[in-house]
Amino acid sequence: MKKNDKIQRATWVQEFRGMMTRHWREKMLAVVVAFFFWNMVKQQIRPSMTRQRDFLEEHSLGNAAGIGQPRGQ
Repeated sequence: MKKNDKIQRATWVQEFRGMMTRHWREKMLAVVVAFFFWNMVKQQIRPSMTRQRDFLEEHSLGNAAGIGQPRGQ
């Protein structure tokens, strides 16, 4: 390195931009996979209301839970 050469330092804006744009395909794939994983876990923890209603009607638990119409009506 010569005496007249100056070290050019990146600003925090340049660092942030580089962090976001570097390997962007892998980052987008990670976000998509994380969304699908979150959605699968959410469905296991809190099934949709129609599935719950169908289960309660199938097992004659609709009246006890106060959901839906009683059978035979």
